[in-house]
Amino acid sequence: MGRSGMISKRGSFWLQCVVIGFCLTASAVATITVKRIADHKSEENFSVIIEQAVTSLRRTAEIYERTLGGLAGLFIASDNISFVEMDDYASAINIRENRSGINALGFASHPDPDSDSLIVQRLRPRTPGDSVIGTDFNLYPDVIAAAKRARETGKLALVADVALPINGEPVKKGIMLRPVTRGERVSEDGTRRPERFLGYVFAILDMDRAFDTLSPAQNNLVELRVWLTHAETDAPALFQNISDENANPAPKFQRDMEVSGFGQPMRLRWSGSNRFDEIQPFRAHWILLALCLS
Repeated sequence: MGRSGMISKRGSFWLQCVVIGFCLTASAVATITVKRIADHKSEENFSVIIEQAVTSLRRTAEIYERTLGGLAGLFIASDNISFVEMDDYASAINIRENRSGINALGFASHPDPDSDSLIVQRLRPRTPGDSVIGTDFNLYPDVIAAAKRARETGKLALVADVALPINGEPVKKGIMLRPVTRGERVSEDGTRRPERFLGYVFAILDMDRAFDTLSPAQNNLVELRVWLTHAETDAPALFQNISDENANPAPKFQRDMEVSGFGQPMRLRWSGSNRFDEIQPFRAHWILLALCLS
């Protein structure tokens, strides 16, 4: 009887071990499964934020194309666009309230076809316009190179960092240029006029504002760094919304992409911020421990 009791206790002990082992295994499997589901959901949340920002980025590029295209049309249609007409155009597109980063619109041309100078002839709104009118872009090799690229391709060209003389002080801005060419046409008296290159319309851009307003969630949940594609990998970012000291040192979610449409190919790197990681489910170790022991 004693021996059978010992066997019974021993069998009960092993049964308990099997049950406990099964429960722990099931709990661990459940925890891993739930965590994978949570990670997948976090990845989806990250992707949604990025997709919203990229959509906004494309919309901004379209605004640049449409705005400079419309301004080019004014100069093609008339031999002499007045400052009043420039002001009217700037007001019509609501330049002061726009979220695309456009600070001002202008027109620059060569004094004569063989001249190296590229002089700013028109710029509105009045601030910073008046202080920049008369500036020779030939003093800025990057601007001249972008202008030549724009004329060769017929597309927008961007210079991301130019120190313009605004109110007597050099202020760093971006400049986006578009060539203006009046096609061959017949005048009212029947004279055929050949195609004529007029100059460049351009926008002065606040590059920080252009990227800073891409997504309402961007500043808190997603870190964004932007480089020109020809820049070195370790070069300082053209734009970043979170300083290096406050950046997430080991982001779990990250995505690199290249975009065009800004007159210069750019490389973007999106990363989940510290705040984004904090609000994701099953990130805290004590939650995982509790699930394993449940």
